[in-house]
Amino acid sequence: MTIIYNKIYGLTAMKILLKPAKTLSATFLLASAIFVQSALANGPIGEHVNHLQANLKTYNEDVEWMVSKVDTLVSDYEKKALKQLTLMT
Repeated sequence: MTIIYNKIYGLTAMKILLKPAKTLSATFLLASAIFVQSALANGPIGEHVNHLQANLKTYNEDVEWMVSKVDTLVSDYEKKALKQLTLMT
């Protein structure tokens, strides 16, 4: 009985949880296809380039901090989703 229940309701719950992710992925794919722009880097090296190079370490630390925050957010979301799934069964 549990196997049948999990096959019927487990798949339905997964479909419900994955539908927003699929929609969001499709939206990003479509937006990237429409709004893609190439970056050109020709011209003289100015003070703005030197400023960037002087601050790369700070920028790297900021990116690593942001990635850790996003990882925490995803982990928390995953835990809540698993908790909801176990409550549904």
